[in-house]
Amino acid sequence: MFYFIFVSSFRVKKKAIYSRQNARASDHLLVDNNPSEISSYCVFIMEKEFMNLTGCTYSVAQEYLRKNGGRVEYALNDYYDNVDTIGGMRQSYNPSLVAIFEKYSNGVSATEWDSSGLIRFIEDLGISIEDPITLCLSQMLCIDDLTKPVSREQFLNAWSDLCCDTLRKMKAYLHTLEERLETDKDYFKSIYSYTFPLNTDEGSRHLPKDVAIEYWNIFFKDNKYALKISKERLNSWLEFINSDDSDPRKQNISNDIWLMFYKFIEQYPNDESLKQNYDEMAAWPLLIDEYYEFLEENDKL
Repeated sequence: MFYFIFVSSFRVKKKAIYSRQNARASDHLLVDNNPSEISSYCVFIMEKEFMNLTGCTYSVAQEYLRKNGGRVEYALNDYYDNVDTIGGMRQSYNPSLVAIFEKYSNGVSATEWDSSGLIRFIEDLGISIEDPITLCLSQMLCIDDLTKPVSREQFLNAWSDLCCDTLRKMKAYLHTLEERLETDKDYFKSIYSYTFPLNTDEGSRHLPKDVAIEYWNIFFKDNKYALKISKERLNSWLEFINSDDSDPRKQNISNDIWLMFYKFIEQYPNDESLKQNYDEMAAWPLLIDEYYEFLEENDKL
């Protein structure tokens, strides 16, 4: 705590001293406040001083000085307004990325998004809310509850790490995630697993049947993604889940069933593999065993 306070205090003092000492010099470097009139050497000196004072990269120094018309004191103020302090260490964010976050903030606070801000951001990325790529985006942003705000740090840290500071770059990155969903089984499984806690209510350990069925259809109906199963496997499973409204295990899907169903269809993607290789003594949940019995009793194997 002491180190944090010390570094913060030092930062403010250094900014103030530099502003007083260099205000006149900075004004001299401008001709009618036109940054295009500044000599290349003077620009280099300002960039170097800015980097020395802030510890930022050359590209960040360029961006802040350009944004503030070459006035170093204004650029410093702008920079420190967009710096997060973590454990006493400064992290600067690209102003373009900060601007994207602020565009979708709720107007009351520039430190978080509400659900409407997140939806507008997703729409501007050209993505449908129903598209599974939104799950990839949510996981990337470390969203664990769709009803809670998205913090400034969540957004800026995630995209800074990926060097994405424009919507175009973000769209391109999300396209790579979509390709991974279609080809990378481990990644697809991680998104499938993540879907359960994301969609459960706080304090709940179950997913409503209708929600689970909707996601099973999204993930497996069209065989678009990395784990592909037969239509018979999905259809018979959904028929089984809908077969008894009085069974609470079918009305509210547990996390264990959610995960074990994935393992089950990964091992038995079609009826032929199930018929030949199913081991009733294996450690499947009781509901999975009952599903197998349902298939036998209804001549589906």
